[in-house]
Amino acid sequence: MLQAILLAGIVAAPLGSAALFLPARRQARRAGAWSAIRRFGFAVIGTVMLAAAVAVILKLLGASQHNLLAGVAGMVFASLIWMPVTRRWSARATPTPTPTGSSATS
Repeated sequence: MLQAILLAGIVAAPLGSAALFLPARRQARRAGAWSAIRRFGFAVIGTVMLAAAVAVILKLLGASQHNLLAGVAGMVFASLIWMPVTRRWSARATPTPTPTGSSATS
């Protein structure tokens, strides 16, 4: 079972990292309940999609049903534990605006 959890992590890490390179819609950063609900919803949807991808790959690698469930459950558990820590964080690169009156080259 530990091997399945480790394999799920090895599969999920590059898939989750690759998802960060997908283009994102630019929305104004707003505070409030709806923004928080939207971010939480997208995080849950991303976790479900990543869990499905991990399940498919583990199945293709020949994992037993018990190990497949353990691996996916471990990945989902880690994602849900990590979610509150990264509530407002985004790994997407955003350009930093240059202050007016200064140039990028000195």
